[in-house]
Amino acid sequence: RELLSLDALNAAQTVLAANVTTRDFARFGATRVDADSLVTSTNAGAIDFGVVTSGGVPRDLATNTSGFTTFNADVGTAGARLGSLRTLGSGDAILRGNTFTTGTQSFAANAIFDAGAAQTIDVGDSLFVGGASTLRNDLVVLSNGATFTGAVDDDAGPARSLTVTSAL
Repeated sequence: RELLSLDALNAAQTVLAANVTTRDFARFGATRVDADSLVTSTNAGAIDFGVVTSGGVPRDLATNTSGFTTFNADVGTAGARLGSLRTLGSGDAILRGNTFTTGTQSFAANAIFDAGAAQTIDVGDSLFVGGASTLRNDLVVLSNGATFTGAVDDDAGPARSLTVTSAL
């Protein structure tokens, strides 16, 4: 069954330990991922997260919407990474913090890298962006491979730099 919507934005912390499906939006504040989880909006609703942390063991987090998925803060830390981070469906991903995973980071559509300062995408495996990538600040990608299938551009502001460091 699907929920109409989910609003946990003001909760002290939300623990994700299963899949969540909403018809409209899903909003989370601070979120701890304790089990592999898929958050879905069936009606193009936005999916929003605050800080996302690992519950100790690296777990996978995926979203599926044709609306926006926004990560408003860091996803994982260098010392406590998520397993993987994926957005599915045709909705754009907005990343406003650094991301750290032991596995893949995959964004099916456009990705907007929108941190307030230089941003790091630290991937234990590979990075994939299925659409255009917009850089709103300097971006550093540390991975075992990176694929950008669309244009990589700044947002009509000052020139931005993209640095990709790969072990491959």
